This record gives sequence, structure tokens and C-alpha cells, in this order.
Amino acid sequence: MLRTMLLSTRIQVSSKWNVIHAVSSQLRFYYKNPYEVQQWISTLDEAQQQRIRFFQNEVELKRDQGESVPTIEQLTIENYQHLMNSSHNQRIKYYNYLNKRETSIAVTFKKDNIRKKLHEEKISMGVFDEKKPEGDQKHIEYGLGKISLIPKIYDRAIDRWRNMRTLWREHLGAPKLIYDCSYSHYMTRRENQEAANQLALAFGNNRRHLQPYALNFCGMDKQSMLWSLLLKKIPTITTKPLPLRIHEADASEVFPKEKLVILTPNSPNLLREYNNDDYYVISGIVDRGDQKPLSIAKAKELNIRHARLPLEQYRRCRMNKALTLDQMMSIMLELKRTRDWNKAFDFAAGRKFY
Repeated sequence: MLRTMLLSTRIQVSSKWNVIHAVSSQLRFYYKNPYEVQQWISTLDEAQQQRIRFFQNEVELKRDQGESVPTIEQLTIENYQHLMNSSHNQRIKYYNYLNKRETSIAVTFKKDNIRKKLHEEKISMGVFDEKKPEGDQKHIEYGLGKISLIPKIYDRAIDRWRNMRTLWREHLGAPKLIYDCSYSHYMTRRENQEAANQLALAFGNNRRHLQPYALNFCGMDKQSMLWSLLLKKIPTITTKPLPLRIHEADASEVFPKEKLVILTPNSPNLLREYNNDDYYVISGIVDRGDQKPLSIAKAKELNIRHARLPLEQYRRCRMNKALTLDQMMSIMLELKRTRDWNKAFDFAAGRKFY
């Protein structure tokens, strides 16, 4: 009997227009009183009333043509006010939106009625009155709504676990990796946007890794465009204990100079071996135009060691050897784990190689 009811209700809701008109009287609960709408229209001047009549005629015409428009009875005062300042294309999109919302409410109303009828049918059949014998009852029952063997783990719990694991690694003395974020004023807004995206990806890659770095963003000016864009990507960067250290001072002022190594593709020196004791500095630059040697100039000015990755020794590279900030993070993580340049360069973009 329950199956018969479900089949009959599916047939009834096959047409969305039939559903809308069948329950249009009940749907007034979700909207304002239509008499209030008529009273509001009567208070308008003749030009505005004429425009509202134009909207109503337009809705009726498009409904006769089979287009997705709402019913006139369900248009509220707010809907008419929105239509007053809309162009023709905006009105078409707004009609479509109102039609979808009206259909959704109608289908939800139908489902509620079906659910209520099924519940009443079960009560009349005595389904809820049946009780299992005490001998048949078990301590644990599996299934929908019962006790489950594996509890649900929410995303916020996974984020919290990753944060605490990375912070614990940092507490145990994980190697440091530094992003130099002092180049924001050299970049355009689009380049700053891409730099913020790549820094957020690098932060996520580091946090997901089994052997993460102690990540530091140095030279971060809180008034710069890069900082404001990064806040949109990582909103909790200032409110929650994340495995990330933000320094407004330059890396040469925060860490010992003798341990810093600036990684730049303009350096003549090759980084042949990875050293856990060194603090590698990645310049946070996204340069879509002429690549300026800003990082190598800074390294020479501050008398800091500099090196480039031996990319051309393991891959046949094209002209541009610059890597994105998140690719550099993945390469350094794999290099720290395996000490194998071949495996590390698998994370570089394939378009840079022949």
C-alpha cells in the first residue's frame, strides 16, 4: 500500500506547472498577503501602476509561451520593487530565479504532505506499536539511524588535527622554510592575487604533508595589497593558532644570516645537496612581465648565500625556469623526505619541460 501511494504521488508531481497550481493556495503561507500587494499598488502613481501592469502582462505572455516565469499571485512587494529598476535581460533572469524558488517550495510542500501521509499510514498499520521480544534485542544495531562502527569525522576536526600535528612537528624542531613577502609593491594587483593564491596553496601543501616544515612568512607588510588578499584566502590567519609564523621584519632580521639561503633562478650557484640546518628562503614574487632579478640583488646587498635548483641537470627545460610558490613548497617537501632531485622535480609543471 505504501508503494502504491509513492507511485501515485510521483505521477502527480511529474509536471512542475501542475504542482505549482495545485498548491498555490497553500503557498501563500510562504509569501506576503496578496491583498497587501494590491493595496500597495493602489498607493502608487499612475506611471508606476502602468509599469506594474506591464510586468504582469509580460509574465502572463511568457507563461503562455512555456517560459520559466513565476505566477502573478506569488509576486511580492519586494519583487515588484526589484523589477522597477531592472532591464529586460535582468527581468528574464529574475523571473527564472523566482520560478525556481516557487517550484522548490511547491515540491517541498508536496514532500511534506507525502511524509505526513506515510507517517499516518504507518500509525494506522501499527508499525510503531510493534515491540521486539527482549530476547531478540541486541546491544549494538547497525543501519540508518543506529549505532555505527565508524563515527563521522568532520572537516573542522581534520583541520584541527593537521594544525596540531604541524605545530607539534615545529615544536620538535622541524626544518624552517621561509617565504619572503616583501615584494608586494613591485607587483600589480593581478600578480599580488596570484601570489596570495600560491601562498595559500603552499600553506595547505605543507600542512597536509607527513613531514612538514616550520613555515614562516617574513617581510609581510600589514598595509600591503598582498596581506589583504591573503586574508581573504586564509581568513583564520589572525584568529586561530595556525602552523604559520608571520613576521613584519625581514628574514635577515629574524633568523641568523649565516643560515639563510635564498633560492632564486638567477643565481649562478647550484644547490647540489639539501641541508637540514639551512633555512631556505623562497622569494614571494609573481612576475608575469619582464623578470627582474630582485631576489639575487637583495641577496648580494645583504650578503646572504644564494643558489638555484639544478633543474636543467635533471630536466630539459624551456626558456623560463621560474616555478610557482606552491610548486617550490612541494619540491622542497619531497626533497627533504627523499633527498632525490628526480622525485622532487616531478612536482614541477610539465609545460616547462620538453
